Amino acid sequence: MPEGFYIYRQPLNLLNWDIDQDSNDVILGYPVKRAVAYMGGRLWEAWFSPDLPFSEGPYKFSGLPGLIMKVKDARGHYEFTINSLTKDLTENFISVPQRLRV
Repeated sequence: MPEGFYIYRQPLNLLNWDIDQDSNDVILGYPVKRAVAYMGGRLWEAWFSPDLPFSEGPYKFSGLPGLIMKVKDARGHYEFTINSLTKDLTENFISVPQRLRV
């Protein structure tokens, strides 16, 4: 491996979300639904918007059918909340090489 390059590998831990179909709220003008999952010995509550078709969120949280707008642990120790959302109208693309030579 060339000097100055590092590889960090971490297993992909997919969360087993339980979606509460009866929950409804609004964050930044988008309707959101509640889901819960266990990770790292904690119960996490997430609010995601099915109107934003991105299965992503903050930190290691992902896997829901919409963008995670808010997630917090049941103990109240950690909370991540989106505070703005903008659309990038430029056409910037990330080029990823098909094979990284090590």
